[in-house]
Amino acid sequence: MKKLLNMIVGIFLLTSLCYADDGLNAKAQKFLNDSLQDHSAPGVVMLISNDKVGTVVFAAGESNIENHTRMKVDDTFRIASMSKTFIAAAILKLVDEGKLKISDPISMLLPSSMDVKRLPNGEALTVKDLLQMRSGLPDYYQSDEYNALFSDDKNHIVTATEAVSTIYDKKPLFSPGKKYNYSNTNYVILQLIIEKVTQKPLAQALNSLIIDPLHLTHTYITEEKDFTNANDHRLTTHGYTLDDNKKFIDVTKKYDGTGLGDGCVVTDLSDLQKFLKALLEDKTFISSDGLKQMLHLVDDYGLGISAEETPSGIYYTHNGDASGYSGQYYLDKSNNLVIILTNSDETKFIGDLSDNIYQQL
Repeated sequence: MKKLLNMIVGIFLLTSLCYADDGLNAKAQKFLNDSLQDHSAPGVVMLISNDKVGTVVFAAGESNIENHTRMKVDDTFRIASMSKTFIAAAILKLVDEGKLKISDPISMLLPSSMDVKRLPNGEALTVKDLLQMRSGLPDYYQSDEYNALFSDDKNHIVTATEAVSTIYDKKPLFSPGKKYNYSNTNYVILQLIIEKVTQKPLAQALNSLIIDPLHLTHTYITEEKDFTNANDHRLTTHGYTLDDNKKFIDVTKKYDGTGLGDGCVVTDLSDLQKFLKALLEDKTFISSDGLKQMLHLVDDYGLGISAEETPSGIYYTHNGDASGYSGQYYLDKSNNLVIILTNSDETKFIGDLSDNIYQQL
């Protein structure tokens, strides 16, 4: 946590000073370059934006180490759990359209393929319980039953229904609303609700609700075909993990649940900024009541978004980590926005980057 706070203070200091010192742009580029020297990530991109400096973007390292392709600021990344902010925004958009309420029980919104009686707390859960991680549902991703789905076929593509069914008949962690517990299961169930309410697959639903209205031209939702289509070049970075010998292994085509509602979005810096600006800065994407509910924090988590207190004030954030990719966004109440995306799942990298930022500034 100390590293994270250091990073936020350091980056927000940078945003407040950039307009006064052009040399800081070079300094920002230098600490990005330096952050790659320990080889914990092949490449990184960063966006800094505020009302004084506008938007500045940086890239360092490589997007494809086999071909030595230089990282570009418009490269696309899997953003993993940062997708949860998109899913929450989609749900709240449906609320604005009168399609559902966050107080609705999920039992009335789930497809017939789901047996709500076998879900822990199933018949007592509301949409809000899922959005705010207060459902008491175990995380499917950590279950033995989920891992068993790959025993016969390591490339098996799991459906949302399959993923959720791996926690059938398990004991709930607590009663709904009593505690906070981060569980990916919540957002896979929200995917099923979006699909049931819109009568569209998740990719089509999010296109209609978010991607097309905001003109996010470098954003798409991962689908099963993306893991088998060698000619799909929309994902412009390769994702890497470190093996025991500290060598990068390309895991771009490794399936680890990517494409479900808990981590389905592929995007770039510009589109992610555009989405966050409409949602949190301009406050035009969802209604004021919807945004108020999204940012109402309980145990530092709202609806698809979290927050932390720093010496410079409150900032809103969400991180993401999947095979080959990690990143995080940060936005404070003065509209200082920072986005960091990497093509490595070595999450320590972002913490180390924060130390570098703090020391440079």
